[in-house]
Amino acid sequence: MRIDETDAFEYRCTQSLDIACSVTEAFSALHKMGDWPNHLPHVQEIEVLYDDGQYQEFLMVVNSDGNEVRVRSVRNCRDGEIEWFQPVPPKYLTNHGGIWRFQTCDVGTHVSVTHVWNIDPSGAAVAFPMVDELEIPGHIETILGDHSRLALAGWNRVLGGGE
Repeated sequence: MRIDETDAFEYRCTQSLDIACSVTEAFSALHKMGDWPNHLPHVQEIEVLYDDGQYQEFLMVVNSDGNEVRVRSVRNCRDGEIEWFQPVPPKYLTNHGGIWRFQTCDVGTHVSVTHVWNIDPSGAAVAFPMVDELEIPGHIETILGDHSRLALAGWNRVLGGGE
């Protein structure tokens, strides 16, 4: 069972984009996380902790709205999919993970990314003090959806638009 198919997560959102490249090119670009700072402006640094070709662990520094955020990710890369989770998610989440999928389409490759998560109510109240408690799930979905759209747009520039 894939991470986005389990009942362990209360929330999920998916973003997708068709990119003019082969599935192999798209998968390879996302698989080679050490190269990301050369292609994606918001990724400032990658420190590879483990990579045996299928399983990967790395620390990434990203620019998120002018703030440097350090993220640790663990990934399982297989069969046109990259499944991932964050052992230490943002303080407003108790769990956070997702999956990238790559499928052939008329344009080249249909790339989708799904985030799954559970909210830490006390952490969310501290992180988003101006957001009504009932609106926090939608607020978090917007944040994660924006991150997905930014990444997809970046990969489209790199893979589909020529860099």
